Amino acid sequence: MSYNNNLLKTLIKLILILLLIYTILRIGFIFTNIEFFDLLNNAWIKVLVHGFIIDLASIIYTNLIFILFCFFILPALPDKFKKSSLLMLFLGTNIPFVAINCIDIIYFRFNHRRSTIDLLYTLPSSTHSFRNLFLQYWILLLFFCIITVVLYFLSKKTLSRLKVTIHHQKQHYASSFLLILTFIALARGFNNRPISPATPLLYFAPSLQPLVNNSTLNIVFSIIKSKTQLQKKDYFPKAGIDSVFPLVKQYEHLKDFNNKNVILFILESFSEQQLNPLTASPATPFFDSLRRNSTIATNCFQNGNESAKGIVSILGSIPPFLDEPLFVSNYNTVQFDGIGTLLQKEGYSTNFFLGAEYDHFNFAKLCRMVGIRRYYSKQDFNDNTKDDNNWGIYDEYFFDFFARITDTIHQPFFNVLYNISSHPPFSIPRDRYKQLSNINPQGAAISYVDACFKDLFKKVQSKKWFNNSIFVFVSDHTLLLADNNSRDKSYNQLNIPFFIYDPSDTTHNEITYITQQLDVVPTILDKLNYSKPFISFGNSIFKDGYKFSICKTNEIYQLIDSSGVTGFNDQSDEVVYFHKRWNNNQIIHRDASKKEPVELIKAILQQYNNSLIRNSFQQEPTN
Repeated sequence: MSYNNNLLKTLIKLILILLLIYTILRIGFIFTNIEFFDLLNNAWIKVLVHGFIIDLASIIYTNLIFILFCFFILPALPDKFKKSSLLMLFLGTNIPFVAINCIDIIYFRFNHRRSTIDLLYTLPSSTHSFRNLFLQYWILLLFFCIITVVLYFLSKKTLSRLKVTIHHQKQHYASSFLLILTFIALARGFNNRPISPATPLLYFAPSLQPLVNNSTLNIVFSIIKSKTQLQKKDYFPKAGIDSVFPLVKQYEHLKDFNNKNVILFILESFSEQQLNPLTASPATPFFDSLRRNSTIATNCFQNGNESAKGIVSILGSIPPFLDEPLFVSNYNTVQFDGIGTLLQKEGYSTNFFLGAEYDHFNFAKLCRMVGIRRYYSKQDFNDNTKDDNNWGIYDEYFFDFFARITDTIHQPFFNVLYNISSHPPFSIPRDRYKQLSNINPQGAAISYVDACFKDLFKKVQSKKWFNNSIFVFVSDHTLLLADNNSRDKSYNQLNIPFFIYDPSDTTHNEITYITQQLDVVPTILDKLNYSKPFISFGNSIFKDGYKFSICKTNEIYQLIDSSGVTGFNDQSDEVVYFHKRWNNNQIIHRDASKKEPVELIKAILQQYNNSLIRNSFQQEPTN
């Protein structure tokens, strides 16, 4: 038998041993923490099956160095060191991860999520408590010791049968390379998106993700990929933080809940400047006519600079302060009721439409987080002849698909339609160019999307559900490619369209105070006369209050209000700039008496950081 064949059998046996141990650890985790999960009987098998896939990926990821060592370094070692070095490397690689999974069996009860790299920062400061912890959780320590002993004897027995002799070097290295690629492919998985700690969100509610996940994959990804580790903020006492910036919003209404259909259109890469008739904007005759009969927020600003950040603000009403999107971060199990969850409780069906591949930019994970149940993608459209060969299905064809599906959806519904044709490289059907007056590719794409919406509204305006619907338009972020003016960077390059068209009330209403993407969810709920409490970092544009927009740019927290643009550095705890936007962005010194923007930034940061750290946006206990 060749070395590679013998080694492959040995590696498979070792992986099976680890899979058995990981399964035991998962079962121990589930039974120890079952009180925290609403797990139906028919979900057990699904959890274990998907957990097995996560475990396999975790084991291969963490043992890649061991696998490479077996194929390329081991044959060159002296015979007397070969098997002992293999055993030491294998145990040294896997025992720490077994320990972390054991720790999480109990530690989950305190932080309500699988451990990430922050555990490595916590342990050195907790050494003084180890003795008491070992005494209190001696059963867990015994459990870990038994598993370690079992792992030692099984792996030693398996490795003792490995014969390390190479007869054909060239053939060995060629086949080794192919085998390693196979292992990597297994670790990645065979879906469109590679396996990651956020993968369970495709199949389970966020609250069940810790059951499907394991601590190994969580901590590996947090070390390799995640940059953001939040620090607890204590700018304000717990009892007083809500008086500065409350997370729980509740609007009183004299009228009963209005269960109108809601259709939210997320406009890819649109700027308010591109729809403003006073600027040199692309031709958008349909949007122009629609906005004349809508409520328009002319000073709405984006909270994130990218699609994956903007959509968190729009659908989650949570600011995108992390370096990575919330739904693929270390904090993606944070507990809250998103707009989909809230509306489902009111009898709504919830749907998301995007003409790209399923889980494009991990959006399916966000949909799970905010409670949107059904996700329609390029696969559901099922006609690649309409593909733009860049991002997905041309808008005109996917809009038509959206209209047809909407006709079949139970009312009331909350539908989100995210267009793609205005995304660079601005691919539009060739025959459409003849109908457009714009030569600039971006301008042509904007005009094309306008025409697609015109066709869409023409198709659906005679439908029974149309007049009983509210249409909300908002951009995910701006994209002013030709604009390098510093003033525009802090204003026009953040200024996005946000308007609401209600067929039952076509009165033109222009709102000029500061609004933001975070205001979309509370505005929709307010428009529906929703009177129950909900979590949001924004506020309804129809309600009074301090009007602002906040974002994070270049590690600086930037707040726009009626007086200007304030930049705050939370590391140095100081205001680093203030632009008086209403005066050509001239930089001036802030009046020391005007502390509201800084106080608000600090309050938002404290609510945001501390909520993610404790894994809940519910009001923090004061005791």
